[in-house]
Amino acid sequence: MLPTRFSEKEYLNEIYLKNVTLSNLWKRNAAECPDKVALVDSKTRLTWQAADIWIDRLALGLIEKNFNKNDVLVVQLPNCVFLNLFRVACERAGCLCLPLNIAFRRKEQEYTLRFVNAKGVVIPHEFRNFNFLEAINTLSRKIESLKHIFVVGDPAPEGAISVENMVSDPIEKRYPENFLERTQCSAMEFSTIMTTTGTTGFPKFVEYPICSRMQVAKELSEKWEFTDQDVVAILAPSGGGPNVAGYLAAPLVKAGVVILEHFDSEEALNAIANERVTIVTAVPTMLIKMIAHPDFKNYDLTRLRLIVSAGASIPFETAQKVEKMMGAPIVQFYGSVDSALNYVTLPKDSQEVRLRTVGKLAGKIDVQLIDDEGAAVSEGETGEIVCRCRGEFSGYFNDMRSTLQAWDADGWFRMGDLGRLDEQGNMRIVGRKKDMIIRGGQNIFPFEIEDMLSAHSKIRDVSIIGIPDREMGERACACIVANCRDEKISLKEIVAFLKQKGVSAYKLPERIEIIDQMPMVAGGQKKDKKALVHRVLGKMKAEGINLL
Repeated sequence: MLPTRFSEKEYLNEIYLKNVTLSNLWKRNAAECPDKVALVDSKTRLTWQAADIWIDRLALGLIEKNFNKNDVLVVQLPNCVFLNLFRVACERAGCLCLPLNIAFRRKEQEYTLRFVNAKGVVIPHEFRNFNFLEAINTLSRKIESLKHIFVVGDPAPEGAISVENMVSDPIEKRYPENFLERTQCSAMEFSTIMTTTGTTGFPKFVEYPICSRMQVAKELSEKWEFTDQDVVAILAPSGGGPNVAGYLAAPLVKAGVVILEHFDSEEALNAIANERVTIVTAVPTMLIKMIAHPDFKNYDLTRLRLIVSAGASIPFETAQKVEKMMGAPIVQFYGSVDSALNYVTLPKDSQEVRLRTVGKLAGKIDVQLIDDEGAAVSEGETGEIVCRCRGEFSGYFNDMRSTLQAWDADGWFRMGDLGRLDEQGNMRIVGRKKDMIIRGGQNIFPFEIEDMLSAHSKIRDVSIIGIPDREMGERACACIVANCRDEKISLKEIVAFLKQKGVSAYKLPERIEIIDQMPMVAGGQKKDKKALVHRVLGKMKAEGINLL
């Protein structure tokens, strides 16, 4: 299960928590603080002891349904306690858990279930006007491997298995006390398959050894000074990004976790205030929506001590405003599901470091910034981020071709992001390499312009995209969400604003589009620039503009 690029000895030299599993942490917490609240969502509140009992029952229930070593259970749930519990239960049962984006529909569902040969799937009956049961029932008749449909919430209809019935059945009384010790995964194996969050095509499925995940948890909990007195709010959808703090670091230190089923600014503010949350994990768009809430000042956020922002860069002026209004420092976390790379800012870092960079490396990782030819760039120059580390993910599940292509001959993994190091070794993310705009041979980095425009009093959110041009190759277009729906914003006004900030002429947007809301991908974690380009090109075509 470990990366075949290294020997086990080499791999373990990079790992400190060699024998720690998520399952054992939950078992330890149930023994040492049984009555402390571990998980809260809109419907359920569980102590560590109660949660551990439910995990055992889910694990034993899977075994009774003939889930064997390395069988795959796809879990497509909104944020809820069961999404968390199934991750741990699969580890105990020795099978594999694949949390799937709740926003995925039939096309992505069928691709995933087929690709991983899923034996079972966990779904809500319905969620946000989509009938998951109907969709999965249709797919089950076409996918031979899919044997079991587990349903959370509504009473399970005929042919489906009720998760609520599973956790209410004292199945553990029918088994020896230590039965699950025989089946559970070791720290050297992987029990969770994570999906990549790319904006094009279908996701890839990442194998992540448990010891590597625990290593990340250790680094983050130490860097951000997590304790058992903390309460962590998970606001972003399931997956990587900021949720690493809630899913991995919190159990390590016995911190409680509050989970928001679907992000809504009012519900988020209520949860933070009512559950006395100390640490919020979110993506920038969520932070922007919370501070824009008309009743923001009526919520008590005085217990909040830290805001973890990840998944996308947050503009400096916006971040300053969030910190001032929410009364807590923002720390940033940069990495990806399919790499071992972790850059982290610390609460004690200056605001300039915390908000303009993603900080310094956490862990033993080699990093380079390279140009298009693969050569290292000069000091202070922008380049594509590549990394090399033994304590990384083991590969892509059922996809040897992608696994072999992920690294070059010398073991370097391409992140696809452009970055620049400052004199203190802090990394500043400039943007995605594929999003870079090349105008007349000169490079425009969208985030640089987005960062400045976020300070404009009329702008709530902005995304800079490249549109094709016969003369220059590409030109920049600013897609803007105004603070007020009827706000008038002109291209002339935007250009004047940027010129005052000293922006070079070739970087100035040459078109603007005012939109009601920003399209998002990855369950709301990243802006969908592909959708924006499609929209603008369609409008330009309707206007009779010849792009060829």
